[in-house]
Amino acid sequence: MSKKLIGCAAALAFSVALAMPLAASAATLTQPQISAIVSLLQSFGADSATVARVQMTLSGTPTTPITPPTSSASCVNLSYNLDLGVTDSTTQGQVTALQQFLRISPTTGRFGSTTLQAVGKWQVDNGVVSSGTATTTGYGRVGPKTRAAMACGTTSTTYNRPNQYNQPNNVNNLLQQIQTNTTNNLPQPLVLKLAQIKANLPMWVSAHPDQQSNIITALQTLNGRLMANDATGVNAIADQILTSISR
Repeated sequence: MSKKLIGCAAALAFSVALAMPLAASAATLTQPQISAIVSLLQSFGADSATVARVQMTLSGTPTTPITPPTSSASCVNLSYNLDLGVTDSTTQGQVTALQQFLRISPTTGRFGSTTLQAVGKWQVDNGVVSSGTATTTGYGRVGPKTRAAMACGTTSTTYNRPNQYNQPNNVNNLLQQIQTNTTNNLPQPLVLKLAQIKANLPMWVSAHPDQQSNIITALQTLNGRLMANDATGVNAIADQILTSISR
C-alpha cells in the first residue's frame, strides 16, 4: 500500500480522534477510543511502526524512533516476552511482527486468543512444548525459549520437530538412545514406564514385524519429547506404546 494512502488513513484517524470528546490533549482519549483509531489504521494496511507511533501519540507517550523487528517467513527476532493481552504499543510493534511470522491474517497488533493458539501450534510443531498452559508450561506464550527458537541466525540453540532430530531408525538403537536421554528429573512412575518399554518392546516387535515402522515412529517421537524436556508428551506416548504392546 502506498505511503500516500497510509498518510490519508493516519489523517483520517486523527480526525476521528479530534471528533471524540477530549480535554486539552490526545492523552485524554480512553483506551477503547485509541483502539478504535488503531483498528482503522490497520484496516488501511499501515505497517506496525506507523501504528505504534500513532498509538503512542494518542496515549500521550513520548515517541521514539522504532526499529521494526527483523522477520521473515522462517524466523523472527523478538526482544519482548509476548502473551495474552499485550499490544504493539508496549512492544514496539513486535506483536504484529509475530503475527506476520505466524501468517495470521489480518494482523491486529494485539495478542489475543487467535495468536495464542497459533503460538501453541508453532511450539508443538517445532518441539518447544506440546501441551499445558501459558502459566504451567509456557504453551501459547512467547517466552525466552520460544523467542530463541523463532530467532533468525540462531546457531547455539536449535529446536526441531520431534521426528527431525538425528535419530536412529531401528528399535534397539532408539531404545538405547531413549535410555541415555532419560533424566533424573522425570517422575519415577514415568521412568518405570520407559524401563518397561525397553524390556518388553524388542520381543514384541520380533513377533509383530509388520508393526515395526509404526513403533519406530512412536519411539522417535518419544525420544524427541525427551530431548525437549516435555515430560507430559513423553508420558502420553509411553502410554500409547505400552497399550499397543499389551494387546
